[in-house]
Amino acid sequence: MQYPICYKNAKGVVFSACVASIGASLRKYQTDGVDITVPYRLSEFTPVFSGIVLFSWPNRLEDGKYTFEGREIQAPINHPEENNNLHSLSESHEFQLVDYYYSTKMR
Repeated sequence: MQYPICYKNAKGVVFSACVASIGASLRKYQTDGVDITVPYRLSEFTPVFSGIVLFSWPNRLEDGKYTFEGREIQAPINHPEENNNLHSLSESHEFQLVDYYYSTKMR
């Protein structure tokens, strides 16, 4: 599933994006039809973590372990070549749109 977003500013410039539900990743972003990011097909997994929500860390966890409030937590190993958790807990989760605002007025 994907969620399209489109906005036209007062100068008539159209900004559009698609957010994929898996990883809440930015699948496509364009200005007046010109790609600003490298788009990928909805049927593809996010290439090299491109555009995903980096929650709750933006880098690697050695051995997939971290300590939070005095407890050691084991995250899934998603980069087995280095035995790390790479970039987050959210890259494979499916997000859902909870609410939206639609308006034809310029803000």
